[in-house]
Amino acid sequence: MKVTDFYCALGIFLLILADSALCQFLRTESTWKSNGHNNHTNVTCDKHLSHFEDASKDFTTQLLLNAVPVTYCNKSVKQYLRFEETYKDLLTAVDRTNVSCKDIYFNVDRLGVVETIYNQLHQMWLVGFCDDCYANVSSASLSNTTKDFYYYLESIQQCISDNKASDPCLKCMGSYQKLNDFFDGIKKEKEDRICFDLQDAMNRTRIKWSVELNCCRDRNSSLLFFYIISGLIGILPGIFYLVVFIWQRHQERYDLLTDDQDITASAETGSASIQNVSPNHEESQPGPSRVNTSLPTDDSGDASKKKAQQSVDESDDDMIANYSK
Repeated sequence: MKVTDFYCALGIFLLILADSALCQFLRTESTWKSNGHNNHTNVTCDKHLSHFEDASKDFTTQLLLNAVPVTYCNKSVKQYLRFEETYKDLLTAVDRTNVSCKDIYFNVDRLGVVETIYNQLHQMWLVGFCDDCYANVSSASLSNTTKDFYYYLESIQQCISDNKASDPCLKCMGSYQKLNDFFDGIKKEKEDRICFDLQDAMNRTRIKWSVELNCCRDRNSSLLFFYIISGLIGILPGIFYLVVFIWQRHQERYDLLTDDQDITASAETGSASIQNVSPNHEESQPGPSRVNTSLPTDDSGDASKKKAQQSVDESDDDMIANYSK
């Protein structure tokens, strides 16, 4: 009986010990899950890193293949979701030895290669406002705005393709106007934070419409008229100052000639007065023999007159030359 009781007691003890160990394991598992370590599997951290590497490579390839024209928001969403999933697994996984993969690959040096690669690729998705294309990114379901835009875009593209031989500008004006108005509406609503796939498609459509098809002829005519008016307004001040300058020069020359004429007239008047007074004065003054003598007449008056006129003309020419300079 004693041996039997001993084995019974030992069995009960072992059961209690096993139950305690099981409870401890479950509590530990629950703690890991609550801390985000819900990937406690037999997959090693190296394997998780390899998965992230493959996903990063696939996403990068899609970015490059859909860079021109920009369509990577729509065509690389599956690769993007896989990229995000593998990064989350790497960040939260715990391997079979209870070592967190985060402790191995993150915050271990200044470079932070894994985190840097993730941030740069993730930034490409953000700067393109790719989330705006979708109503739910995780399910890759497009928003109604995106669907409507592509409907109008396909309509104008099909219209242009069908009317290449005729006049696409005339026949597709309605379709183009609908697309343009719709895009302007969502642009105003979202303040330019529009999925870049839509922005690039709209820009290329506008370039094709206005440059390749030359469907903005009326606008070009109005712009030409605007340029002409602007040019005329720009040169009017120059013309005004040129006219004022010419008028001033003319006025100065006129005043100069008037002054010269006045000087010449004064000189002639003075010379005539001297000629009229000198003979009478000489006749009223007798000589020593009480005989009126008269000096012989000569052309000295005319010579003085000519000399004065020549001096005035030379002065006039010098002044005019100085003003011309």
